[in-house]
Amino acid sequence: MQSPPTSAPPIELVRRLCRTWEALQPVIARSLAAEGLNNRVQPGMGLVLFALYEQDGQIIRDIACRGQVSHVAVLQLVRRLEQAGLVRRKDCPDDGRATRIWLTPTGRLIEARIQAVRRRNREVLTRILGSEDAVRLNDLLGRLLDGLRVVNDAHAPSRPTKKPAPRRRSTSKTKA
Repeated sequence: MQSPPTSAPPIELVRRLCRTWEALQPVIARSLAAEGLNNRVQPGMGLVLFALYEQDGQIIRDIACRGQVSHVAVLQLVRRLEQAGLVRRKDCPDDGRATRIWLTPTGRLIEARIQAVRRRNREVLTRILGSEDAVRLNDLLGRLLDGLRVVNDAHAPSRPTKKPAPRRRSTSKTKA
């Protein structure tokens, strides 16, 4: 089922990456449906679920860093996972600005089915690409993500530093 290699111009790379994600979403949706999860879990939510299956109670910022996505993206996933009854949030006792995410009993209960979805999706991709090319593509995409993160970090706006408090004018007059 492998297509012969094409010599598409590099300009096609971005379009193909976008189209690949678009084409993969229905595959993921069918895998979720096969496990009876299509009414509860949506493509993309695995980022948070797999992180919590490895270590429950993680901080949103840490999940975002690990997944190389924005804090806002993880926050949106967490909101949807909360609505689905799969996770809950709690303020971090160690850092008042942070929020920890915990699996609910239902979120923990579906772990085996979520892992089956992951396995099924990996099998589809490996069947299309073959094992060797699937490993190679995984390595290439990892390099691409790492490189894009460096580029994005270099161009990220710097965070404003706290301005020093304005000096208070002395109300007492000194005589010269």
